[in-house]
Amino acid sequence: MTTTGKTYSLRLPATAVLIGQTLYIAVTQLHAGGDANDHHHIFETYAENEIWSAVHLAQFVGMAALRPIAVGHLVRA
Repeated sequence: MTTTGKTYSLRLPATAVLIGQTLYIAVTQLHAGGDANDHHHIFETYAENEIWSAVHLAQFVGMAALRPIAVGHLVRA
């Protein structure tokens, strides 16, 4: 797409969406489950889960990978 002589590629944002969303979905499958409103039970479940911090870090990275889309729209506008 060309606008005022500049060429914008959607390859990076499209790749980031696919990787970020796929990572988030895959890692969320490892997330400890339970009733989120039963705080005593869910925090006990988190405490027993050895990969709790790794799962949440990977979820954060997956969502952060979606950011090039927003940046691309801001730069393009």
